[in-house]
Amino acid sequence: MTQYAAPEATTGSMYGTLWQELITHALLGTARQPLRLPPPDAPVTTVLAGLDPAEPERAVLGAAAVLSLYRQAGRLPPVDRTPVPRPCPPDPQPVCSAQAAQHLALMLDGTHSAALPEWLAAVAAAGQRVPEQHLVALLELGQKKVDLQAAILPVLGERGRWLATQNPAWEYACPQPTAEELLADVSRLNAIWETSTRATRQALLTRLRAQSPLTARALVETTWKSEKADDRAAFVATFATGLSMDDEPFLEAALDDRSKEVRRTAASLLSRLPESRLVQRMIARVQPLVTWKPSPPARIGVTLPDVCDKAMIRDGIEPKPPRHVQIGERAWWLQQMISATPLAFWTQTWNTTPADLLAAVRLNVEWCEPLLEGWRMAARNQQDQTWVDALLTAGEITDRTEDLLYLLSPEQCEAHILRLLQTHPEPLQSTHPAFALLMVHRSAWSLDLTRAVLASLRQRTARQPTHYDYLMRSMFHIIATCLAPELLATASAGWPTDSQYWPCWEPDIKNVLALLHFRHDMLKEFSQ
Repeated sequence: MTQYAAPEATTGSMYGTLWQELITHALLGTARQPLRLPPPDAPVTTVLAGLDPAEPERAVLGAAAVLSLYRQAGRLPPVDRTPVPRPCPPDPQPVCSAQAAQHLALMLDGTHSAALPEWLAAVAAAGQRVPEQHLVALLELGQKKVDLQAAILPVLGERGRWLATQNPAWEYACPQPTAEELLADVSRLNAIWETSTRATRQALLTRLRAQSPLTARALVETTWKSEKADDRAAFVATFATGLSMDDEPFLEAALDDRSKEVRRTAASLLSRLPESRLVQRMIARVQPLVTWKPSPPARIGVTLPDVCDKAMIRDGIEPKPPRHVQIGERAWWLQQMISATPLAFWTQTWNTTPADLLAAVRLNVEWCEPLLEGWRMAARNQQDQTWVDALLTAGEITDRTEDLLYLLSPEQCEAHILRLLQTHPEPLQSTHPAFALLMVHRSAWSLDLTRAVLASLRQRTARQPTHYDYLMRSMFHIIATCLAPELLATASAGWPTDSQYWPCWEPDIKNVLALLHFRHDMLKEFSQ
């Protein structure tokens, strides 16, 4: 290498001239101009002098090969001047057992991967971490599956967090300054806010809102006028954390934003503040339209609004119902007003309970649906579990009420499922009233619920499937991840294997039991 570096330095212009002449000669053609080779007064020209001018085509190709090789041989390798990363500090967090690591390896490789969230939770609860050899695969998985990130972070240990800083794609796992640290360093806070992506800024606002809603709101205000509409809507949505009347002036002003999504988000948040000006306006509008008649049987009277004026539109009332919603315009306006009215207003004003109100509204056949749907929307937005529980108890679960299920506490959800399994003794299938709740209740099931679901499944698998129930088949996967592993022996026995229909169900049940057995062994590693 060194013997060619010096000639490159001294004969650089000569090499450039030779290369240009060679290109010109090749473009013009060997028949129009003979190849002129320089005298052999340098190492490269000495080699070129050995080419035979009598064979011009070979000479041109040979000269190109020699000059290309000469250029490569005379070039020094690039020098990476990137600073060496600081070493990873020692990790005091104990690593999980070798058997637990083997379970992780299987799941990362695709075997029983549905149990991974439960495994991560068990490792975190035990105060342990992932072995180093699995960190890269786990970090990669977290990049692809955002819903796993929160479960991955506590089990990475020092090495995992150190690795995350070496790859921008793993930014989600990088150590983040605490809200307290950011609040103490205003310049750092402003720098992160002004240079980060929308997702990072959203996460920053959410963390700050939990500690100092005022600081988070002030941060949004510093760049509000220059933000894109989608970003403004995303930032306003973070006000749901730590929402209070201190945010009311900002949100009230946002009702005049040029973006419809910003206006809708601001109106939704204001409807959660009983003392907000928007709520007071809604109460004033709806109070004369919906009346309580307590005389037995209790009834609810309804008068539809006459107009949807500009003030109503500013407060989030959409003048036209969506095409897929079969409802008149005036009933649509009323439904939206009710959805933006605090649920406590009805129970406190009329001194009654949600259950009594729901019973009374069903006697108003004509306007039952706008009232019910308005209350469903209010319960969803205000996240009122008492009303959610009452709405689900009072009626069947439909596609309009399924999203309420996610607001139930695990205890409430389980109580509803057990009630429905008892009151509807037919075998479990996708048309069963408890089916939607089971699809939502992804927490670990209690022993009672596990026994009840197993009993219903045994009845189902003893009967002929009337059609291929795709939803029911998808339920098996959820059941396998939620059954109580303590009841592995109970779950493994009692199936109607002598039934003529058992072969139709056997593959699904075997898959359920295989995953349940894996979960049982997996969790046993953390109970020893």
